[in-house]
Amino acid sequence: MASRGVGKRPEGTDGSDFKSRTVIADRYLASAKAKTRLKYFIFGHYLLHLATVSVMMICRHSLKDQKFLANNPFVISPWLLVWLGSSVPCGLAYVSLARNRLSFIIVYIWGSIFLGFCPLAVAMVTLFNTEHDVNKLVMILDTAPLPIVELFICIFGFFVQLGGFINAKVLRDAWMTRKES
Repeated sequence: MASRGVGKRPEGTDGSDFKSRTVIADRYLASAKAKTRLKYFIFGHYLLHLATVSVMMICRHSLKDQKFLANNPFVISPWLLVWLGSSVPCGLAYVSLARNRLSFIIVYIWGSIFLGFCPLAVAMVTLFNTEHDVNKLVMILDTAPLPIVELFICIFGFFVQLGGFINAKVLRDAWMTRKES
């Protein structure tokens, strides 16, 4: 009960030495923030994948032109289909957050490059280099042309990929310094 004034305070301290015990290493703070942000970006990534598949299904069911379906059975850009494959590294990154698995984060970083940025970039280049006939555009729910929707998916996909990539690099750096310590 020395702290209640009943006894004397221990010699050599005035009670202000608690700050040395509450210091958290910067890499742990960076790791915690990056984990939280990466979870949000992974969630956004899966929402965009859900939107892409929804657009594909809506277009496929509302399309009357069988010749167009014969040429492109998935309706959307094939590069967006490749981008849907980036859900595998995303899932690995999400699983790695619970146990701080560095190898899964590295797989996510490389998967973001090859299954994320590259297909989205090629899809955007293809969208801009293709001449679209206004009379033959596939319309989504009779309001929005498919190339415009694909463009928005690509733009938001880039933002989600970039945010996830940056936070995964922060996590990788924090976890690598932890392993070296």
